[in-house]
Amino acid sequence: MRTTLQRKHSGQSAITKAFSKPKCHSRVVFVFMDGVPVPSPRARLIQSLMSQSAEFVMEEHMQLSTGLQTQERHLFLFSDTFIITKSKSSSSLKLKESVRLCEMWLGSCMEEVAERKLTSKNSFVIGWPTTNYVVTLR
Repeated sequence: MRTTLQRKHSGQSAITKAFSKPKCHSRVVFVFMDGVPVPSPRARLIQSLMSQSAEFVMEEHMQLSTGLQTQERHLFLFSDTFIITKSKSSSSLKLKESVRLCEMWLGSCMEEVAERKLTSKNSFVIGWPTTNYVVTLR
């Protein structure tokens, strides 16, 4: 069995690999808020979720899995907060989770969180005191 420190390290490398993959995106128009480029359809939402000292890092579509259940979600990563939302419509999101980064951990023990077979190529475990999920980036 791996130690927690080893799990955190391997989870971080999985995140680095998943986020560094080149992606094809359609053209996105950005709005600059305090010098930070933000995709315009979500600019108001992102601004409302940010703390005054936070910096917007990224937005990503993902799947969250726990047990046999998988859900489509949107991730918003800020310099101090991890936010998970659910699409209500093409232009509306519902806040599902907001967790401070200092309360989170990362890992690669996917078989302990989800009962589905998931690859470590684009998946990793995130957790905080009350929850664990396998994140699969698309």
